[in-house]
Amino acid sequence: MKYPTILLDLDGVVVDFFNKLIEVYNKRYNKTLTMQELDQQFDHLDPNLVSIFNEEGWFLELEPLPNAIEDVTELKKSGYKVFICTAPARNLKGEINEESISEKFKWIRCWLPNWGNEIVPIKFKDMVCGDIMLDDAPYNLMAWCD
Repeated sequence: MKYPTILLDLDGVVVDFFNKLIEVYNKRYNKTLTMQELDQQFDHLDPNLVSIFNEEGWFLELEPLPNAIEDVTELKKSGYKVFICTAPARNLKGEINEESISEKFKWIRCWLPNWGNEIVPIKFKDMVCGDIMLDDAPYNLMAWCD
């Protein structure tokens, strides 16, 4: 039996990126931003949010979402080909934050130590072939399905 190839986003699918972002933002700027409000401004993020997730060490401090590590590990053990497709952070000018991708690789080595070649750093996830994609950004899913 051929198992499907599964493509997983990292931020918001495996890693608890957004809850931590909101927590740090609210504490630092004395705000009350909610997940729903963050979703509504996703295309035009507050520059302070962008600067937070571009800080050195940001990604290394993040925790996995509940059960994410166990679930991803179980998929792989069951025979599925599982790849993590993750975009590098971009700064306010839209430039790639090279350190962010390095930190993501380090995070994966810490939490998923047997992974290495199953990581695809890419913004345009529709360029990656697979059978199933799990991503928190609808525009990635729509482009991938086209």
